[in-house]
Amino acid sequence: IGTSVPEMVLLVLGDGPTSGPLGSLVDRLQRGGRLVVLPYVPRHEAAALIKGSDVGLSLILPVDAMHRLASPTKLFEYITAGLPVIGSDVPEIHETLTQSKCGLLVDATRPYDIASAFVRLASDTSLRKALAENARAAASRLSWDAERDVLVDFVAQRFRERSRTSHT
Repeated sequence: IGTSVPEMVLLVLGDGPTSGPLGSLVDRLQRGGRLVVLPYVPRHEAAALIKGSDVGLSLILPVDAMHRLASPTKLFEYITAGLPVIGSDVPEIHETLTQSKCGLLVDATRPYDIASAFVRLASDTSLRKALAENARAAASRLSWDAERDVLVDFVAQRFRERSRTSHT
């Protein structure tokens, strides 16, 4: 990616394991100004940092059912911020990005696919802008307020059904 998108800087919020071979890569990228790793950042600060980004990255390795069915909070934070998203092609992320038309799906086990998606968004300004516009349009539909209403309606319906069956 570095030669195709020399101005790219990767911002990682929240630290993780960076020892062994990964540690040397992290050190080299940080020294070169290509990677910024911040420790835990409170949600309100994270939102401000996300809004200053060009693309959100929501990768999940499909190692088990929990991961394959994951619907990460960061995916919705990126959409709320109006960012185009590069996301793992796992069911929940696939459905969200496909229905909202706000991102590119990749195989998270293939680094080349991830890099290609970054290069594509960096080089195709009209695509990046269209996906960002779609993210902004989807944000209200995918917000907690909208999801809360769906959840409350679902639970209320189940209580009504249960109440009817217990009285008969």
